[in-house]
Amino acid sequence: MVTALAERARSSSRTLEEYLRAVLVLASRYKNLPYLGMLEFLDTLSEALSIDSLPFDPLWADKYNLKVESANNFAVWEATVQRQVVDLREMADAGAFANELRYFGVVSPRGAYWFNFDVGTYLECATAGSYGGWEPGDSSARQFVSGQVGVLKADGSIIAKNPRDLAQPARTIDRVSWEDFTHFVECGQFYE
Repeated sequence: MVTALAERARSSSRTLEEYLRAVLVLASRYKNLPYLGMLEFLDTLSEALSIDSLPFDPLWADKYNLKVESANNFAVWEATVQRQVVDLREMADAGAFANELRYFGVVSPRGAYWFNFDVGTYLECATAGSYGGWEPGDSSARQFVSGQVGVLKADGSIIAKNPRDLAQPARTIDRVSWEDFTHFVECGQFYE
């Protein structure tokens, strides 16, 4: 479902910064809940393509490096997305989006690594990095890498494997905790 949304996002003129500011608005409706149901999660991601975005708050830049110490995992998620918005704004001001090779990786002015700069790629990589689920032949632009990839074994060691030999079993996701959602937006930023 998120892959279909990523496809829809590719035809949108909305910047990733605008999109994330809209996600902030929508997700705040659920801030007192421990998790979002799958419908709330998907609606949040989908509606953010069309609703008015929250205005940029310069305070987000001021508190960029503050560690969020909270039992409320929504606060951690919110701070993560606010940092991403600051990064995107500062990268745009620094001319990073003019770099045609930016999808190979850019370091933001504050030192964060970024690989995804549009809504479609962000959502696609957030999903693949958080939940897997990509299969050859999907409508996305993803492809197998040539050669082998590193795979983490249960004992912590890394072995090389052909990516075509890795099983990606389908799984059902009933709900998304704020910790899961934080991991999702982080993968949107730096998963390749």
